[in-house]
Amino acid sequence: MVPVIQVTYGISLAQNGLLPFAQGIGAIIVLIISIVIADRFNKRTIMLIAYAVYNAALFMSSLMPPFWLLAGMFFFIGAGSRLTDALGNANMSELGAERKGFFLNLLHGCFGIGALLGPIIASRMVTEYGLSKSLLTIACLCSALFAGCLLLSGSWKNTFPPAKAVDNNGPDHSISVLLKSKNMWIMGFCSLLYVGFAIAMATWIPSYITGMGANSFFAATVVSWLWVGIIAGRFTYSILSLKYPMKKLIYVSNLIGGTVIILATLINTIELYIIGYIVSGFFAGAVVPLCIAIANKEFPYMAGRISSLIILFVSTGMMIVPGIIGVIAENVSFHFAILILNLCPMLIAALSIFIKINARESDSEQMCK
Repeated sequence: MVPVIQVTYGISLAQNGLLPFAQGIGAIIVLIISIVIADRFNKRTIMLIAYAVYNAALFMSSLMPPFWLLAGMFFFIGAGSRLTDALGNANMSELGAERKGFFLNLLHGCFGIGALLGPIIASRMVTEYGLSKSLLTIACLCSALFAGCLLLSGSWKNTFPPAKAVDNNGPDHSISVLLKSKNMWIMGFCSLLYVGFAIAMATWIPSYITGMGANSFFAATVVSWLWVGIIAGRFTYSILSLKYPMKKLIYVSNLIGGTVIILATLINTIELYIIGYIVSGFFAGAVVPLCIAIANKEFPYMAGRISSLIILFVSTGMMIVPGIIGVIAENVSFHFAILILNLCPMLIAALSIFIKINARESDSEQMCK
């Protein structure tokens, strides 16, 4: 929708960049707040409130307000959607003590379907109905989903409810423990690298493939193939996480996916890029749900804070990695920038070596295996 917004409002590229910037700032601010409050209140209630804010901002955007107000709506869209994302992860992670990876990968598989189909649907809607009606239609669809969530929320039950007397030293102590955990920082950076890899690939690969001689439509489909791989991988890893240690899954899978995409980059043909991104998407796509699942095993009564912290890393990766790759492409070469980008799965594999699995978690994973 970004090019349509630019034409509709008659704004510059720099002004258009304010929209994703406002969205990112909204996400970061609300996630920092969520790290403090998520486990002090009912996570499902907060998630529904966040979704309502997101939904209301969509309706306001469909009214085609002045550009400065539209940017404000994107701030609330970013805040509401990312908090819904974080607490959705937190709620799913509490569904089963030994099946966290299973439920979280199912959730992220659904995220992947949205990431694949969303741009296709939005593009067709804008072409057929224009910007205002498209935003209004999306807002109405979101309202229907919101109504469904409200109807179902009364019957939601945890199979792994947090114990009331675990956090004896208060929430501030729990936050301190979480932030001092090397595991949390490692898994946070793994999540940052993965999402940065996916978003920067979607940002730059179409232009790079076009420069290799492909038409723009074909170049854009390479991004779709990455998401096809990611979706298939997440649903597959929901099963694999029940059988194998999740740390090993992160290491081995990203090593395989990283090796394939680096070889494709070195050979540098369009056909191999398509294969490489399908394979790397399949093997690397489960990084975030697996990291959230591992962290919830280590800190089983901080699901809200864990998810908020990791989604904060995710939002940061979405904001900075595409920019870094663009700077490298402009100042060194486009091919070198793509090579650096495609090293991300290998870096994730290297970082995952340093994730420490405590004895209790290791025993439970062996029983699960």
